[in-house]
Amino acid sequence: MAALFGLSIWTPLASAQTVCPSRLFVSGYASTVHVYDACTGAFQRTLDSRTRINGAQAIKLGPDGHIYLVSENTQKILKYHRDTLDFLGEYVTTNGNPTGIAFDSQGRLYIGRYEASAVSRYSRAGALIDEPVARNTAVLFGPDNGLTFGPDGKLYIPGYDSNNVVSYDPVTGAVAVAIPAGAQNIAGSRGLLVAKDNQHLWFTAELSGQLFKFNVASKALTLVTAALIRPTGIAYAPDGNLLVVSGGAVVKLDPATGARLGTVVAVGSGGLSLPTYIAVIGPKVTSSAVEVIEYFNIGLNKYFITGRTAEQAALDGVPAAFRRTGARFTAWAAAGAPEGTEPICRFYLPPAKGGPNSHFYGRPADCDLVRATGNPVFEYEGEDFAVAIPVNGVCPSSTPFTVYRSFNNRSAQNDGNHRYTVAAARYNEMTGKGWVPEGTVFCAANAADGTE
Repeated sequence: MAALFGLSIWTPLASAQTVCPSRLFVSGYASTVHVYDACTGAFQRTLDSRTRINGAQAIKLGPDGHIYLVSENTQKILKYHRDTLDFLGEYVTTNGNPTGIAFDSQGRLYIGRYEASAVSRYSRAGALIDEPVARNTAVLFGPDNGLTFGPDGKLYIPGYDSNNVVSYDPVTGAVAVAIPAGAQNIAGSRGLLVAKDNQHLWFTAELSGQLFKFNVASKALTLVTAALIRPTGIAYAPDGNLLVVSGGAVVKLDPATGARLGTVVAVGSGGLSLPTYIAVIGPKVTSSAVEVIEYFNIGLNKYFITGRTAEQAALDGVPAAFRRTGARFTAWAAAGAPEGTEPICRFYLPPAKGGPNSHFYGRPADCDLVRATGNPVFEYEGEDFAVAIPVNGVCPSSTPFTVYRSFNNRSAQNDGNHRYTVAAARYNEMTGKGWVPEGTVFCAANAADGTE
C-alpha cells in the first residue's frame, strides 16, 4: 500500500543517564524492522533482513511473550525471541496483504488483510479458524495495521480506504461502525492504541494528519492535534508521553495537549524508510510459581483443582463444603509463563444451563475446540495456570512429576467429573473404583500426593 512522508526537523532528546529497559521497534515498509533505544532513540540494529521482512507492518507481543510481526509483501506473520531477537520461525502464512494483528485473551490471532478487506482468526497453534469479519467494503474497506482490542473487549479495525473505524464483538459476532466515515474530516484511518486510562483509544488518521482520542463508551471523538505529517504508528514512550510516526520520523507528543516535545528517531535513522508502525517492548516479566491445590466437594462428591490463591482462600473458608485432599502440584502463573509450557484454560458447566456442575480444564487447542462449538453450557473462566506437557506420555527432566487424569464416566447421568492425581498408586486406585484412566496430561516441577 502507498505511504509517502515529508521531511522532519530532528530535535534530539536528552540522553538518559541510566540504561533504558525498553526497545523501540519501528516497521519500515520500504526497509525492514529497526530497533532503537526507547528512551534516547539511539539506533541499535535491524531485526532481520528485507529478504525475510518485506513490507513491515504491525508488531505485537504474543501470548507466549515473544514478538510477532507482519511481513505484508511475503504474506507472513513472523516470530522473534523477545530478549535475544532471534528468528523463531514463520507463524502463519496468509493472503490478501496482511497489515494488522491482535491477540485475544484466549491467545487467538486476528489478522487484518488489507486487499481482502477482511479479518481472519487463527488458533494458538497457527491454524485458521474462521473469518469473523468478512469482506463488506460498504462497511470496512482496507483494514490497516492499527487493529487492536479495546478496553471493552471488542476488536477495533481502522478502515484506511473507508476512512472509519469498525468494531467486532467476539462474544456476539456483531460488526458495527465505531467511528463513522467523514467524522471530523478523517481520512486514512491508521493507528490505534489503548489509552492508559483504559477508557479511550488513541487514533491516527494519516491522510488528514490528525491525532484523536476516542471514548469507547460514549463514542466521543476528540481532536488532539491536526499538525502531524501523515501520522501512522503510535505507542507510549517509557516516560508516559506519546510516540507517533510523523513525517517519516518518530516524534514525542504531550498526550494532554498534543504539543510536540521533540524527535526520538530522525528521518532515515539506521536506514529506516517509510515507517508504518511502532512498538515499545520491555524485557519479559518472569512468571511466578503457583501451587495448584486439589479440593473435594463434599456435597457433590466431586474433585476440583485451582491455582488461584484467592479462590483457595475462599474454599478454605467453607470447610463444611470443601476440604483439601492434601494433593498439590507446582505450576506457573499463565501470564509470562516460561517457554516450553502451555496455559491451561478453565470452563465451568453450571447446572442452570444444563451442565453437570463441574469444571473442564484444557490446553489452548482444547479451548479453541470448545469455543468453536458455541455450546453455551461451557462458561469460560480464563487461564488457571501453566504447565509443561508430556511428550508420548513422558515428562521432561525439568518437570519430572507426572499429573494423571481420570474420568468418573458419569456423562449419561449428567454428573461428569475429572480428577487430577500426582501419584501412580492414586491413579490406579481411581481406576479400580471404576474411573476411566486418561493417562498423563501435565508435568509439574514438584508434587505431593494427598491422603484420599
